[in-house]
Amino acid sequence: MSDQCPTIYLGSILLEPNRWSEKREPSYNVSEWIERIRAAGFDGIELWENHYYMADLAERTALESSAPFIDIFNSYTGFSAEFGESRRMTAEAVQKLQSKGVKFNIGNNPDDWDLYMETVLDWGDELPDGTRALCECHPDTLVETPEGAAKAFARWSDHRFEAIVHPFNNDESKLKAWFEALGSRITHLHMQMREEENFEMLCRIEDRAEKARNAFKIMKDFGFKGTITVEFAKGTRTENDTAEYLFENACADLAFIRENW
Repeated sequence: MSDQCPTIYLGSILLEPNRWSEKREPSYNVSEWIERIRAAGFDGIELWENHYYMADLAERTALESSAPFIDIFNSYTGFSAEFGESRRMTAEAVQKLQSKGVKFNIGNNPDDWDLYMETVLDWGDELPDGTRALCECHPDTLVETPEGAAKAFARWSDHRFEAIVHPFNNDESKLKAWFEALGSRITHLHMQMREEENFEMLCRIEDRAEKARNAFKIMKDFGFKGTITVEFAKGTRTENDTAEYLFENACADLAFIRENW
């Protein structure tokens, strides 16, 4: 097992103060940040879908011409019938951006379990060959637990379907449970560190260094060889929720990961 640090991306949603606003309209052009992100040492970008869909033609063209730096497309499409056109648009965006992976989430209705499973498989056939279909094991979805995720990945036996977990949102036993359940199907991490006493508040990874180092050790012991996105950073949902402040903290998180992995 190599201790080489994984590829690390910056999530464009991290810099976006409008990420959870009513209309979710982007406040900045990602293309104008690409050189700064590259110079800071990030290996690429996980692009929030609205930074592409809601951009003008010039910005979309600039993003498309930046390949292969936009390695992951962060989609919020759904897997019930009404999202058919959205899924088609996602597949088209992945192709135009030449992204190597696409993040997706399934829903939370137990009655739609079989529909989600089969629709994900059908959608996978629409994606460009070789695309990593990355299911985020997110709260309020049917794969929010290791048991639920294992059940899904048993249906998605094709290894183009891979899992995203949030290593710092779990204690050590729960993080081990994720890897015991999914093993090598976990190929991507969304990293965001939260304060110990107030889970709603984000902090720098270095502020909880022991927790982070313990998580790194667990993942390396399980043979993790995937990729990482710094998803959110200190300042999110505060009076300091500005791109400059968030970027400074994201760069500090990047440095910590590289130095401690």
